[in-house]
Amino acid sequence: MAMVDSGATISAISADFYYANLHKKVTLKKASLLATGASGASLRGIGTIEVPIEIGRLTMQQTFHIFENFAHSIILGLDFLDQQKARLNFDDKTLVLQSGITEVPLTNGDNNDNSICFISLVNDEVIPSRSEVIIPVQTVDKSIKSKLGIIEPNPALVGKQNIVGATCLVQIRNNKTFLQVLNPTNAKVRLSKHTKIGKFSEIIENSISSEITDDTIEINSIDKGTQNKNIMKQSTSK
Repeated sequence: MAMVDSGATISAISADFYYANLHKKVTLKKASLLATGASGASLRGIGTIEVPIEIGRLTMQQTFHIFENFAHSIILGLDFLDQQKARLNFDDKTLVLQSGITEVPLTNGDNNDNSICFISLVNDEVIPSRSEVIIPVQTVDKSIKSKLGIIEPNPALVGKQNIVGATCLVQIRNNKTFLQVLNPTNAKVRLSKHTKIGKFSEIIENSISSEITDDTIEINSIDKGTQNKNIMKQSTSK
């Protein structure tokens, strides 16, 4: 996984990562370079490589500088962002490349799985004014492992289209499912086919707790309520 760093002038790879994963496949063009890291420490570059990288639906060539004692395995810097006409969208936490040709979710660095993907509209849709509709959607990634998961609508829909989507627990069949959408305005809203309207997060079915039965141990909520009432009485008396 690469880190996107808009504060880095160039894209870089650590020497440790290069020698562990790439040096048998990719030739290092030796060159000396001194750079300053985010902490202010000096970094010594030993050369550059050019490799294909795949992001979403795009495969592109990228030049990386190789640095010794580099804290991160891979950094995509401003040179990459500028060349790919990239946009960091903080509304829905996505990276948009080449003016919208592809769009991928950003992570916080802790999530290394592929359990999250975008969902898009199957057809052109018109949402009537003051109405609630259910529309067909599809997962952009056709290799989703689980058929059960949660759809979270894109929060940017509220600002851009004035519509609201419901977070839903859904079953995926042939990469398709449905999303509930509300248009509270006095005007109809048009949405184009393939518009990315939210994200699908898969659920591992064996991680779901079993149904509640007569033998299930319950929390004594009555005692908790009594304690809360006592606190409220004390607060009122003060």
